[in-house]
Amino acid sequence: MVFPALFVIGLGWNIAFVGATVVLSDATRPLERARLLGFNDLAATNTGALGAAISGIILGVAGLAPLILVGAFLALLPMLGVFPRRARAVPTVP
Repeated sequence: MVFPALFVIGLGWNIAFVGATVVLSDATRPLERARLLGFNDLAATNTGALGAAISGIILGVAGLAPLILVGAFLALLPMLGVFPRRARAVPTVP
């Protein structure tokens, strides 16, 4: 059961990583592209390492249930940017 789960997680990670690289490549000029892609790789690697270290600490101190809650919260946090906020009604001039 572990192998299929890890395979799907790895597949999703790779699809997201390649997708982000394509979006960054399309959004930048050739002279700034290499620096931005390098920074993106550095940020992704450091974020993964920091997340692994912090999750180990949470698991050791508080247990599995708080780790799951923190992970679910962090996984759902980007959804705040996906759903549009209600715009304030702007009066139109006739």
